[in-house]
Amino acid sequence: MKKNYVILLIIFLNCTNIFCQNDADIDLSFINQSYSNGVFYYYESDTGKIIFFKTPNSESAPLSGINRMNNDGSLDNDFKIELRRTNIRAVDKQNDGKFIISHSGINNEELLNFMPTSKIIRLNSDLTTDTTFNGIADFPENIKIIEVQNDNKILFYDPISKIVKRLNEDGSIDSNFNINIESNFGATSIINQISIDINNKILIAGKFDTANSINAKNLIRLNEDGTLDASFSTLTINSKGVNKFIFQDDNKIITIEGTSIVRYNVNGTRDNSFSILQGVGQLNSIDIQNNGKIIVGCENYLSTSNSFNAVGLFRLNSDGSLDNTFDLKDGFKKGNSEQDVIITNVQVTNTNAILVFGFFDTYQNVQASGIIQLIGDVNSLDTESFKKENLIYYPNPTKNKIFIPLSKNNNLSYKVYSILGKEVNSGILTNGFLDISKLSEGIYYVYLKNNSEEIKFKIIKN
Repeated sequence: MKKNYVILLIIFLNCTNIFCQNDADIDLSFINQSYSNGVFYYYESDTGKIIFFKTPNSESAPLSGINRMNNDGSLDNDFKIELRRTNIRAVDKQNDGKFIISHSGINNEELLNFMPTSKIIRLNSDLTTDTTFNGIADFPENIKIIEVQNDNKILFYDPISKIVKRLNEDGSIDSNFNINIESNFGATSIINQISIDINNKILIAGKFDTANSINAKNLIRLNEDGTLDASFSTLTINSKGVNKFIFQDDNKIITIEGTSIVRYNVNGTRDNSFSILQGVGQLNSIDIQNNGKIIVGCENYLSTSNSFNAVGLFRLNSDGSLDNTFDLKDGFKKGNSEQDVIITNVQVTNTNAILVFGFFDTYQNVQASGIIQLIGDVNSLDTESFKKENLIYYPNPTKNKIFIPLSKNNNLSYKVYSILGKEVNSGILTNGFLDISKLSEGIYYVYLKNNSEEIKFKIIKN
């Protein structure tokens, strides 16, 4: 009987350690600021920070602005600008740290820091206007797609003329680059995304039939000089075109096409080793993790090919099959219902965590409006120094103290968060004991940190 007790205790300890956390669990160390639902953002891949944009509510409340969040969700108080009567449409960052921004200001003389006539401008890294950038005055107001090339030339789509154009690094028009996008039978052509692949070639996706009068259906690749890449030829599966796409490390392309997800080889042929996802509902965003798994943001989506229903978010394995280990548990809610949940964007961070943007009020019963961060990969929470030791902490549940017998525990700082994401305790671990005697009964999350290394796990106070 004693042996059985010991075996059960070992099983219990193993099931309470960090590896029992789920990749889809909310990261409570990320400070949620309860931003407006559906916030527009830009992720700085070089810093891991998040630039987001407020829009003016009305003529009587005309202020909008550019703000930035640090990696932990806190506000970067050194990065802020207020605008008047304008919306930010698109943003990208040059190699030198300067920002290219398109906007739709109406009373341009009131725009703070913005050049008075141009709808595409460049800001220095400190958000002052770069006066060496020769913005063009006659651009339309609704330029929503900007992509900076590695040589700092700037691609953008003019939705009025239906032409993909390019600016030189100084802001002047590159007269040698014009890609005329058209659809057959008078249908409206649409460009949804422009991105640069690892070979500096240009991928353009949308709903169209020709590029510069050459047959090119919905997804095309250009050489750096703007000529069509004849080695790339694809026939997309959905008549609605390509909404979004993402590159894998091997330069294969995963696309959202209407209500389907498809993968193409580097030459544009269909990758038959990838299980095509098909269904009913709205797919909005896609990104890929370091382990090759695919994060998809959606509305209420019913897969007819994989037989599952997703509210807001799901994850696919690298072969296109559903990842059943990605468990949202109580998931997203808008008000008290899942019905109005919309995930507009997903972004995998430099640490393999998952940023989620959209229209929701709670996730896993935690108040979180507009932006949250998920753990993404529980294995990445473990660091090399911790991997050498089996993390065990006991007793759990407990009323008073938890013992964490790590050899380096005297160097560890800790923070304890409630299930609502509020910090309730912090300090330095003393002799391996964490005192939670003053906390109320409930579930808490503990974050141990040694220099830049961090480990996270759940405890229960009874």
